[in-house]
Amino acid sequence: MKSYSQNTAILFFSRTPKSESAVRVVHGDKSKNRQIVSLLIRGIKTKLNSTGLPVYQYDESIQVGSNFSERLTNSIEDLFQKGFNNVITVGSDSPQLLDIDFSLIQTELEKGNVILGPTQRGGAYLIAIPFKSWNRKDFKEIPWNTNRVFESLKDLYQGCVVKSRFTEIHTYKDIITVIKKGCSNDFVLQLKRLLNLDYYQPNYSGFYQSEIFLIKSERGPPLPVSLHF
Repeated sequence: MKSYSQNTAILFFSRTPKSESAVRVVHGDKSKNRQIVSLLIRGIKTKLNSTGLPVYQYDESIQVGSNFSERLTNSIEDLFQKGFNNVITVGSDSPQLLDIDFSLIQTELEKGNVILGPTQRGGAYLIAIPFKSWNRKDFKEIPWNTNRVFESLKDLYQGCVVKSRFTEIHTYKDIITVIKKGCSNDFVLQLKRLLNLDYYQPNYSGFYQSEIFLIKSERGPPLPVSLHF
């Protein structure tokens, strides 16, 4: 019989830093862009590994499916098939994930609740589902890659627990937004050092709108998509 912590697994659904930095452009300088993306992915992975829960990273070398919907659905189902009762899915878009208390997410899951975390673009930075609420067909039909992802998930999982809205980073402007919010976790502090004076320039134009997690792009590998779950 699994222990309390072993009932729940975390799915880190993210490309490798090299692949992600090729499609997510948040800074006009290619070197800084790679460093920012790598910093975010490493930071989130370190946070997840510190939770005490088993963490499975599904990147472009592991995911199975011809589109984002298939890849995400197959990845979650794979963990349920491994015997876990609950699966917490996160991507690599929001540095605010570093401030989440995952023990509270786990507690809600043990109560049988679905937990969703919305983003400012209508996507989701967190999808936590107990096996009893899992329906592969319905989940796969969510309009991924649109700004209706979160609302569609909320409609599917009536009575779910909704967490605070977070900012997903896909442009330089998003970085400024996170910094202005006063977020002070390790990622943000390292980001400020990396950018030097750049982050004081709100009108900086060395960026363009990159495709969104699950909104306009597919957040998951291997295609240029975003985990806009």
